Order: sequence, then structure tokens, then C-alpha cells
Amino acid sequence: MPWDPSGALASLLSVVPFLLAAAVVVALTEISLGKSWAVSWGLIACVGGGLCELGRRGNAR
Repeated sequence: MPWDPSGALASLLSVVPFLLAAAVVVALTEISLGKSWAVSWGLIACVGGGLCELGRRGNAR
């Protein structure tokens, strides 16, 4: 069976909404709290989004 790249592309594209959400969180936090909090909240948003996605996929099966 040949390798189908559409699954890999769909997997990579599924990350895009979480990266956009993290960018928004970083921008809003940097505006409101200053640069010292921006990286921390951005990482927290990425980890939280990833955990939510893993939980959602685990419950769908």
C-alpha cells in the first residue's frame, strides 16, 4: 500500500488553529501585562490547547 500524504498534511494543518489561538493569547497578555508574562502564557495556551485536543480525540473513539 503506497503512502498517502493527505493524512500527514491534515495532521499538520490541525495544529494551525491552536497556534493562532496561542498567538492571540500572547499578544493580549503582552499588551496587558507586559513582555514578562507573554512567553509564559503563550506556552500555557499551547499546552492547554494540545491537552484539550488529545482529550477530545480520546473521547470520540
